[in-house]
Amino acid sequence: MNRIATLRELRRELLTTCTPTPELAAAVGRHAQDDAFVRHFYTFVAHATYLRAALLLTRIAHHLSGEQRVAVLALGAGAAHSGGAYRLAADLISALDIAANRAGAEIPLMVRILKLDHRIRTALSGAAA
Repeated sequence: MNRIATLRELRRELLTTCTPTPELAAAVGRHAQDDAFVRHFYTFVAHATYLRAALLLTRIAHHLSGEQRVAVLALGAGAAHSGGAYRLAADLISALDIAANRAGAEIPLMVRILKLDHRIRTALSGAAA
C-alpha cells in the first residue's frame, strides 16, 4: 500500500471498527518513520479523534516489532498527548522504551520532546513508583 492508500485505510478504520488487519499494520509500520506520513496522519487522519487514533495505533503496534513498533508507538503517544490523555501517552512511551531497548533502536525525537512535558514526567514517575 502506498502512503495515501495507507492514510485512507487508517482513517476508514478509525471511523469504523478500530480493528486493524495485519496488512494495514504492516503498511503503517513501513510508513511510520516518514515525516510526510506523520504530518498527514496528525493533520488529516487523527485530527479531532486523537484518543481513538491512539487506541488504533496501540492495536497496530501489537502486530509489529523492532523499529516499526517503536515508530508506531511514538505516533500513538503523540496522538494521546494531543488528546489530553497524558497517562495513556506515558504508558505508550514506557512500552516504546522497552521496544526500543529490545530492538536497539533510537528513541524518536518527538518522544524525547514529549518526555519534557511536566504532565508526562508526572505520569512516568507514577508508573515507576
